[in-house]
Amino acid sequence: MADPLAQFRKRLDKPAVAEKTVVPSADGKEAYQAFNAVDREPKRLHIRPAIQPWVWATYNYLQYIAEDNGRGTRVNLVFGFLVVVVRGRNLSKMTGAINSENCAFIEEFDPSRHAPAGPDEAVIESITYHMDRDKRETVLDDVQGIAGKRKLEQA
Repeated sequence: MADPLAQFRKRLDKPAVAEKTVVPSADGKEAYQAFNAVDREPKRLHIRPAIQPWVWATYNYLQYIAEDNGRGTRVNLVFGFLVVVVRGRNLSKMTGAINSENCAFIEEFDPSRHAPAGPDEAVIESITYHMDRDKRETVLDDVQGIAGKRKLEQA
């Protein structure tokens, strides 16, 4: 007898997150993709800096997103335990995909692995993690524009 619940069970042979397809360029480097927006909601965001360890952060812990007034050069992802600072260019579409929880991964550009991206493509130049409480507050104040205000109040 066939399993009547088979259609509802998770399949282990499929990847949990849509990974990028590696397309080598003429010089042998892979084509760069800063982020991947998918049709379904992934449960985690795969954060891939060039040098630091890669992190799978759960969307449930994403408390808010702070961006640089729509310029598309800086985004702070504030999780309960971590602030991820993403800097680059043309990051507005990536921010929208993260905001709608449809972004599977973000990846920092690595010139040793990736072919150069076009001028209108999203490029992540740096991804940094901040876990220390004092450093997290400084980063949040900086993006909110209140760091200078606090310094004036202390003087």
